[in-house]
Amino acid sequence: MTVIITEITDRVIESGSIRDLLLTPECGAVVEFHGLVRNHDAGKGVEKLEYESHETALAVIKDITAEVDRKFSQVRFAVSHRVGSLSIGDLAFYVAAASAHREESFKVCQLLVEEVKEKIPVWKNQIFIDGSNDWVNSA
Repeated sequence: MTVIITEITDRVIESGSIRDLLLTPECGAVVEFHGLVRNHDAGKGVEKLEYESHETALAVIKDITAEVDRKFSQVRFAVSHRVGSLSIGDLAFYVAAASAHREESFKVCQLLVEEVKEKIPVWKNQIFIDGSNDWVNSA
């Protein structure tokens, strides 16, 4: 099994610690995706985000990672998604992949990011500076 971490967490995601768990002497490449809370969306200033997940969210991530593991058994990887109230600059979504060569790491990292964003039941409430908000069904 090359899936090192799959989690939904309300704690700060420690990407460096997760990355370190992936590394072995056989790894020559590590690719990471850091999904950060930005200060704008659709021309409006964002104050913060609030993420909520369905009770099946972790199971969905585990299904995705199991399928990726079957296809890319030589790649070690991790997926972490944060829920709760997040400030500008906070890490909301982290994916990392490590392998002997860069091509596999890039493929797995991108595949995991796209699959999780498409399938995970996590809702994002954008709180705008003007006091309005917008719920978005995405990771």
